[in-house]
Amino acid sequence: MKKIKFFKNNILLIAVNKNYRRKKIGKRMITFLRKKIKQSIFVMTDRSNNLAKSFYKQNKFYFLKNINYGNRLLSIFYSKKLY
Repeated sequence: MKKIKFFKNNILLIAVNKNYRRKKIGKRMITFLRKKIKQSIFVMTDRSNNLAKSFYKQNKFYFLKNINYGNRLLSIFYSKKLY
């Protein structure tokens, strides 16, 4: 893997109202972004947020590394351009 100097095309947050979860809305948001963005997409989530990490892995995001961000430990995932 080549060295990444900075992150662009960051997803700050994917959130779906609790009443609408399990309806593939988050997956459709990711698919929409992949069609619009011609490069890799990066997302950061709390290392302890196993639900979010599982969601990104199921949507073909790959673990890159953990970083310290203030008092938080974040996991960074990236998505290769698939379209």
